[in-house]
Amino acid sequence: MTLTPDRAARTLARIAPALDCLLAQPHVARPGLAVSMALDTGAGVVELGDLTLGDLSANPYPNDRIARQKRDLSLRTRLPGHRVPAHLLRPTDSEWTGSAWVEGIAVGCAGLTEAQDALVAHWIALALALDPAPDTV
Repeated sequence: MTLTPDRAARTLARIAPALDCLLAQPHVARPGLAVSMALDTGAGVVELGDLTLGDLSANPYPNDRIARQKRDLSLRTRLPGHRVPAHLLRPTDSEWTGSAWVEGIAVGCAGLTEAQDALVAHWIALALALDPAPDTV
């Protein structure tokens, strides 16, 4: 089954309660998270969607833009953000890490700490890659 924006949205809806639980943890202490997802098919890039979990209205950073920058870095380099060597960075890249690259799926997250953004990005990328048939579950 091909990964589409609709399938990605259904997969995210199934794991959203776990992500909401993460945001509620005292050690996270952040009210929201921006997520940006895309798939590199080899023949082109399919935008899988951008979304916000929780509430980012009081956050002073443009987390939606930062999440896309992180995602685009992983799309371009085919690496998770924390593994991108400095010589591959461009002035338009985010100054923070927090993206995943799994089997052609790039996910960028922004709104938490860099480590937490990376953890959630990998969690989402793996959910998208491993979800067998969200249309039937």
